[in-house]
Amino acid sequence: MEEEIMQEETKRKRFKSHTAPYLQAIPYILRYQLVTKSLLILLIIGLRILSMLVLGAMGKSAVTSGDYSFLFSSWYGYLLLVIGLAALFLYVAFDLNSTIVYSAYLLKGETGNILNSMWQGFKSIYRFFTPHGIGVVLYILLLVPLVSVELSISLTSGLNMPNFIV
Repeated sequence: MEEEIMQEETKRKRFKSHTAPYLQAIPYILRYQLVTKSLLILLIIGLRILSMLVLGAMGKSAVTSGDYSFLFSSWYGYLLLVIGLAALFLYVAFDLNSTIVYSAYLLKGETGNILNSMWQGFKSIYRFFTPHGIGVVLYILLLVPLVSVELSISLTSGLNMPNFIV
């Protein structure tokens, strides 16, 4: 009986020693997520405003499946595609790369500098312009809609559908 208690106590101590670094990092990770998500939201809002201005200059209110051909026939369309790609690459740089860098700091026992992690993530964006990097970005582009996580610049959020259509 006493031996079982000793074994159980040993298991608890081992569990605590293995999980302690991860549990101690939670407040740092939450603070990091708050800062990076706030910055990412501001960047995406800026890109959304820019895309709305481009669409407004074209005399359009949205890109629909009926008239998407203008995306490939005018420089405004190419600009909208570049804005969309910029949003995707900024998401990858800030949300994935910098998170990996920051987590590495924390696992090494360093406090981790949020701004430095974000800068390192942003600097590594060039790696996504390789064949393997483009594969990763395409994977993310296809995975995000499949798991119902939205990262989109919806230009029609303020429009309402008439009742006779719905």
